[in-house]
This record gives sequence, structure tokens and C-alpha cells, in this order.
Amino acid sequence: MRLTYTSAPAWLSVFAVLALSGLGKAAETAPQIKSSCQAINGNLTLSTVLLKTNQAEGFLRPRPNICEVLKLFTAVDQTSLVLTTVRVGKLYGVCIGESITTPCSELIADVEQGVSASEALQFAYGLDLEQGGPQRQTVERLFLRPSAIIR
Repeated sequence: MRLTYTSAPAWLSVFAVLALSGLGKAAETAPQIKSSCQAINGNLTLSTVLLKTNQAEGFLRPRPNICEVLKLFTAVDQTSLVLTTVRVGKLYGVCIGESITTPCSELIADVEQGVSASEALQFAYGLDLEQGGPQRQTVERLFLRPSAIIR
């Protein structure tokens, strides 16, 4: 009796490797993330929020779903959007909301440990705020409108 080896088609091997390695999920979600980020490209305010948050290395860590979250705000009046900080357990985060009355409806970034949440938000948006200025509600929490800083 002679055994012969027949190999699986190449495309089947790729899917098997992806499925076994857990990369299948990542490969499926990569196009979704890309399309979510493309969906905000035409929106100056949301694109600026994404850019500034991504550039704030050492102060902020963007959430993996930041593009999907920002995409939710494309139909909202961009002049009413508000960014602020929020406590998440023992850590802080940056969130976005539709107005000053609902300033924190979705989390977009985590504040790095050891960094003040207000300082992280100030650094990310290049703000030089005076203590007690009009953008600051309390010492701990900063509120800002991204549309107001776009020039």
C-alpha cells in the first residue's frame, strides 16, 4: 500500500493559518477601521480631533475604535462638539460629546499614567490656557470645543 500526499490549495492554507493564529479577526476588521477613518476625512473638525489625539504621544493613547466613535458624530453640528476628560476607574480618559450638557458620550483616548488629564488635553490641542480661563470649568476637568481651535 502506497500513501500519496496531496497538498491543500494555497488559498485554503492561508485561511487555515489566519484562523488558527487568530489573525482572521484582525484581517476582517482592518477594512472596517480604514473605512471608518475615511468616513471622517471630509470633516475638518473630526479629522483634527483624530490627528491631534494621534499626535499626543506620551500624553494620550487613542482608543482602537476612535475612528468608529468619531464617525458617529459626522451628522452632529460640529460647532457644538465638546471634548473633555473623564475618570475611568483609577485612570482618566478623553471623551467627546454633542454639547456642554452631554460632554462625554463616547471615550476616544486614554490619558497616560502620571499625566494630569487636563494637561494631556491641553498638550494634544496646543492650548495655553490661563488658570480660571473661560474654557475651564474646574481645576480637574477641562472642556473645549474642537471647532473653536481650528484656524
